[in-house]
Amino acid sequence: MKQSYSLARRLRAAILAVFLCGGVPASFAADNITVDGINYSVSSDGTYVSVVAGNYRGDIVVPESVEVTPATDTEPAVVLPVKRLADYAFDECSGLVSVKLPDTVERIGQFAFAACPDLEHVDFGAGLTFIDNWAFRTCPKLKDVVLPDGIEYIENYVFGDCKSLTTITFPASIIRLGGHILEGCDALTEVRVLSTTPPEIRRSQVDYDYGYTLFDDFNYPNIPLYVPDGTKDAYMAADGWNDFPYILYDGEEPPVVEFPELSLLSTLEQNEDTKYDIVLGEDFTFTTTVQNTGTGAYEGSVYVILWEGEGTIVYNTDPQEVAIAAGGMQLLEFTLNVTDLAAGEYNLAVVHMDGEEAVALEIGTSGYTAFKATLSEPADDPDSISETEAAALRVYPNPAADYVCVAAGEGIRSVRVTSLAGTLLMEEPVAGGECRIDLSALPQGIYLITVETAGGVETQQLLKR
Repeated sequence: MKQSYSLARRLRAAILAVFLCGGVPASFAADNITVDGINYSVSSDGTYVSVVAGNYRGDIVVPESVEVTPATDTEPAVVLPVKRLADYAFDECSGLVSVKLPDTVERIGQFAFAACPDLEHVDFGAGLTFIDNWAFRTCPKLKDVVLPDGIEYIENYVFGDCKSLTTITFPASIIRLGGHILEGCDALTEVRVLSTTPPEIRRSQVDYDYGYTLFDDFNYPNIPLYVPDGTKDAYMAADGWNDFPYILYDGEEPPVVEFPELSLLSTLEQNEDTKYDIVLGEDFTFTTTVQNTGTGAYEGSVYVILWEGEGTIVYNTDPQEVAIAAGGMQLLEFTLNVTDLAAGEYNLAVVHMDGEEAVALEIGTSGYTAFKATLSEPADDPDSISETEAAALRVYPNPAADYVCVAAGEGIRSVRVTSLAGTLLMEEPVAGGECRIDLSALPQGIYLITVETAGGVETQQLLKR
């Protein structure tokens, strides 16, 4: 697979070089040149060069210009500026650690640094104005990004899945940002924008989307957005920017919510039949919908909590800010990672803060406001599907509309769909490795889909739109 991808990469680069050159003027001896280990292509008008694909490793310093050999000995050598990084210029270069760009580079092409597993730092030159789609997608070691003042446009998914990226600052020159440019950047602790006018956040033109977002379509991480003094109102009113849970000025800190001990939690409408199994020290994803059944718009902070006994709250997630129109519904996804509690039985609820009181919300469309949760130590469970088998189990599409498909690495025995309250809604006997379940009769909401195979039983949450 690696060889075939590399061959395709070289073919793309070769086609791109021809396109960039467009028939290089006869005054140059070649359309592609290599200087000090870096490959270049001459532009069609013969006024600049672009860095093109090569096997780059270590620390790369791109010069401001290169000397191009003339076609004949009677013509003088021509020095051309380096103005662009072509599409795929450095993509999938294993061993590439850092790149320093000159001030002459104005544009970075699509996938220019995509899937560089060892890339830690890029020093952008002062002349950069444009970064194209997916330019730094999936660079897991890229830690910090300092964009130059003067950059104006950053397209879709540019820094997506950069798992080590902790901070990013958008300079005052930014005019427009593409959709999903920070999707999957799980280590981010803050985002800063220096523009006094909120830059436009563009809808992604690459894949489907549900709105104007820098992150994914449903969830913004619980991190602050820092903006210039006097601009909070403008950012709070701007599409995409107003999804940040906190919009702050320098020196301000996000609020800290301290939960009271609430005896009323023990009187909630409890579902005794359905339990959530949470392994200590491991991520547990809890997905639910919040519906506004009132006559006015709702805005607030929503949390998942665990409590024990007569209502002592022992764990809470970070808040998610929600804004729901009357009669509207919003999907929420919380990640719990519990490390400091003892194994045992607890209670789980979704709450919002009404003044100093935690008020429980109905979980999905189940009618219940609380569930049981069992915390356990990590251990092998012979009755559950192994990690390999679980990875082979696919439930798609999810979210689903009229149907859902289930595929497994080994024969499926049965598929059950239940409500979050545990009510069996449908059960399909299956003989084979794949099946299709008709969901058209189910209303919108969150359900549980349980798949039994020869290797065990696996339950996943399913969103029906």
